[in-house]
Amino acid sequence: RGMAITPPDSNVIPMRPAPQRGLMQTTVELAVADDDRLIEVAPVIAALERRGGFRQVVVHAGTDPQGAPPADDMTCVHRWLGMGRGTPAERTAATLTAFESVLFEEQPDLVLVCGDDDSALAAALAAAKLTIAVAHLGSGMRSWDWTRPEEINRSVIDRLSDTLFTSFAEANDNLAHEGVPTGRVHAVGSTRVDVLRRCEAGARRRAAWRAYGVDEGGYTLVALRRGDAL
Repeated sequence: RGMAITPPDSNVIPMRPAPQRGLMQTTVELAVADDDRLIEVAPVIAALERRGGFRQVVVHAGTDPQGAPPADDMTCVHRWLGMGRGTPAERTAATLTAFESVLFEEQPDLVLVCGDDDSALAAALAAAKLTIAVAHLGSGMRSWDWTRPEEINRSVIDRLSDTLFTSFAEANDNLAHEGVPTGRVHAVGSTRVDVLRRCEAGARRRAAWRAYGVDEGGYTLVALRRGDAL
């Protein structure tokens, strides 16, 4: 009674540090929603493999393609959750339950989530509730359109994450404005660009522009996602 309550320095949920396991490998669980996200985390997986000392478990929210071999530069998927269609709430709930079971079985030290889809939200939420450290690849992206489910997802995931990897300066500014401590934010660039650079030479050799009657560099390629306005 009469005691003043001091507001926290940050609105980010504090996470317990990952347990120390001595000489044992650190287990990193990478949660991806689909093959596009799998490509996006491929540079991270390759970097951890080169560094050594990590046991990686790749968890794909989609359906097992019945043993289809991975494409070039793709890593194998260790666990398939088999999530189908449904409302955002249905997909989130189903993925949350399935991913929690994987966490109990694999006992990771860190969960790395990529993107802003319902599967990423479910993975971050499941890990946070089990006090497992969470890292978010692609943090700080904001459209400020709260009618889009992705905007809600990415904001909540950032709140649940204790390590936030950003790809551009504006993302850092967004997180700082939201009260995220700078020590949790790491500007690492875009892994999509890393993949592009790795595949660039092969793409140029294919010269796909010739099939459309244009010259190299004489056209503009635009990629649109579902719901993007023209």
